[in-house]
Amino acid sequence: MARAYAARSTRSAAANSGLLTETHCSKEGFSLQLTVLHLAVVPAYPQFEPSACSVARTLDVLGDTWSILVLRDVLLGAHRFDQIQEHLDIARNVLAARLKRLVAHGLLEKRQYQAHPPRFEYHLTRKGLDLQPVLIGLMQWGDRYVADAGGGPVVIEHRACGHPVRAVTLCEACDEPVSPRQITARSRDSR
Repeated sequence: MARAYAARSTRSAAANSGLLTETHCSKEGFSLQLTVLHLAVVPAYPQFEPSACSVARTLDVLGDTWSILVLRDVLLGAHRFDQIQEHLDIARNVLAARLKRLVAHGLLEKRQYQAHPPRFEYHLTRKGLDLQPVLIGLMQWGDRYVADAGGGPVVIEHRACGHPVRAVTLCEACDEPVSPRQITARSRDSR
């Protein structure tokens, strides 16, 4: 019992100091051997005011799942209330509230297509169109991780050549693709 406790406390102290212990067993008994871990340097988390976070503010504007699905449908070509409502199978009052919110935040604009009774279409504004890479990124992620074996039901294609498009993170300066392991974060005011 004392030997097991000593092994645990040695293991704990070694782990806290960046060392890993390995237990080796032989006919004579157990022995602990220390192994040095080569840990990658983890950059410090950038300090910023959480309420100023752009992701949090964007999610506050988008609101909920219905809003994102409404934006997706408008991006894919459904512009009239009835089209969106039928496709999403969403309650009319819920859809009306989401459209009103998206118009109020400047993501959609209303365009009248009939005077009597007044009827409107909804179109993405520049601000709404700037969400295209986000929507395509969500679709790519969904196609990869949660869709059926053949992929999702929709493929977004480049109109000029007919091939699928994908969202890619590029360096602003050199236009090279950047993987998650090639990025670092800093506070905007840290330079």
